[in-house]
Amino acid sequence: MREVAYTYLPDEEMAKMSGQLVVGAGRFQVLESDCKPSKNSGNMQIIIDFKVWDSYGNEAEIRDYFPLTASCAWKMKAFLMSIGEKYEKDGKINLDLIQGKTGSCKLKIEKFTGNNGEQKESVKIGSYTAPSSKNDSSVPEVQAVVGDETPDDEIPF
Repeated sequence: MREVAYTYLPDEEMAKMSGQLVVGAGRFQVLESDCKPSKNSGNMQIIIDFKVWDSYGNEAEIRDYFPLTASCAWKMKAFLMSIGEKYEKDGKINLDLIQGKTGSCKLKIEKFTGNNGEQKESVKIGSYTAPSSKNDSSVPEVQAVVGDETPDDEIPF
């Protein structure tokens, strides 16, 4: 029998090393935003492109949609609170002023059916979370972990 040893890594460890976003706590920075009608319903929506970092320093760009309807007001409120802005009665947001803003979020896996009928999944922002007591005016420090080693230097953003 020819037996060879290999290195076993749990899926989460492989994801960390591959650079893919890992589900859990994350941070984001607003890159761009726009407001236009939804292709499906015709309702107005805000579309925001984010740069997102997971807790291991992996990064990706993610797009999220904010329908401007009463049933989705909770999402706008959570987003505004996560970037340190007030959710106010006048219900207005200046899209130019949110560019560059940062906040925290929870990352989740979203399953969907692709155009060819194949089941797929991707990491999306699952929820927006209130800022911590730390200064949230810039993208925070993130520790990268590869295997069992934790680097002493900070990842520059």
